[in-house]
Amino acid sequence: MNSCIYTGNVRHRRFSPVPHAFTYRLFDLDGTNFYGEIFVEYPRVLIDQVATLRVLEKMRLEKGGQGLRKEIQALISRLTSGGMGARTEDVRAVQAKVLWDKGWGKELGYGTFSDYLATIPEAPPFPEKYDERFPILTLVDARPGIGTSCDLAWVGHGDDTDYADFESAESRDRKVYWIRCQDGQRNHGRNVLDCRRSFATDERGLTPTEGVALFAQRPQAIDAGTHSMDLPGCSDPETDGLIPNLCEDWNLRPHIFWRYAELHLKDHGSASRGI
Repeated sequence: MNSCIYTGNVRHRRFSPVPHAFTYRLFDLDGTNFYGEIFVEYPRVLIDQVATLRVLEKMRLEKGGQGLRKEIQALISRLTSGGMGARTEDVRAVQAKVLWDKGWGKELGYGTFSDYLATIPEAPPFPEKYDERFPILTLVDARPGIGTSCDLAWVGHGDDTDYADFESAESRDRKVYWIRCQDGQRNHGRNVLDCRRSFATDERGLTPTEGVALFAQRPQAIDAGTHSMDLPGCSDPETDGLIPNLCEDWNLRPHIFWRYAELHLKDHGSASRGI
């Protein structure tokens, strides 16, 4: 026998502060290379993801929704139509492939990854001084709109107009572009208003569109209890007191919420980019 599949159940029960319990099935693999070298090298991560999908599907079905079968098949189709992610030093192809795998290309009507990649510009040169201040290179494809971009990246959100209408005209007019940015961790404990006042003349706060683009490329950019990303490139025009924040909600799902810009929160920090 070359491989084994072990099945079992995981059960959780909590008595306080609110009674809660759930049970779900899982499986583990031993010695199989059915899914290729990637699966053998990183089995635990993928198995955890499968278990999470099972839990999410169960929650959706309990609320009267549909299962995840069609969405998972759509993901498989996108992966195979764009190739299986061969190693490359081409940052343009790498980051475009991330967005393609999440559904950006299909949403825009492109049939293959090559067709989508042809619409992505090369990353431009940035000043050397950005290397330390804005170390993260990120592709922003704003064509689907902020609401659809959130959906593709699995980020919860309000109505599209909650954010897009509050971004600057320059931000709304730019559709596909590259930014060098920082994710806000260096600004922990500072409120958004102080951060805005201290921005250099070549620095702007990230917009929700740019924050979602950063999260799509680097999911580790936010973490519950460790870091939530304030997006000071967008604000409520009536009071200027509320700004969007990208964080993990109580279900550990990424979500954009409004929060008060004047509050000092130790695990929140304003993200920004060079201009």
